[in-house]
Amino acid sequence: MLVRDYMTRDPVSVRPDSDFLAAVAILNAARFHSLPVVTADGKLVGIVTDKDLAAASPPSVAELQPRKPDYFGIHLTVEQVMDPDYVTVEPNVPLEEAALMMLDKRVDRLLIVEDEALVGIITYTDIFRQLATILGGGSTALRLTASVVHAPGQLAALAGAIASVGGNITSVATAGETEHRLALTIRIEGVGWPTLHRAITEQCDVQIIHVCGPDGVVVDG
Repeated sequence: MLVRDYMTRDPVSVRPDSDFLAAVAILNAARFHSLPVVTADGKLVGIVTDKDLAAASPPSVAELQPRKPDYFGIHLTVEQVMDPDYVTVEPNVPLEEAALMMLDKRVDRLLIVEDEALVGIITYTDIFRQLATILGGGSTALRLTASVVHAPGQLAALAGAIASVGGNITSVATAGETEHRLALTIRIEGVGWPTLHRAITEQCDVQIIHVCGPDGVVVDG
């Protein structure tokens, strides 16, 4: 899973010398939350967000009436309201590393740059959606969280026990670890819980942490 597989390619951008109201119009029409700012020769120079634009927007007519209507904010350019401190990442970076970068930098989007050219943008929504997919969100498969001994071959043994009763693993994710045990969250289809429970407890050193079926309905162990 790399950034390039989940980013929005060739994102809509705006010029730094554009009237900032043009950027407002683009965001409103496309329902975006941000726009990369790119010069005529293709150089990335910043990012402008809906919050930046809202802060620069002129007051309403009602707000202007009690005072002299001398507000000139409508003449601002994108360059005057954009954020020049943006965070970039290359498209071949693993998705999880991009997620950590967002957390460390406290940003909700990354601009994707390749050979100094803007090629995409990825947001926390893109990453969160993929996380839900990895964990099998919306699946009708049984969801098992269990821990095994943190040693070579234990995951293979658990997978073998599941397969021995016709279970098909659709997703696997690490749910936590200690020095001695590894917790896994596994989505399994094709087998009922009583049969699966018997197989994995008889064939593996496994500790059942949580089991649920479709719609999060908890299964009694």
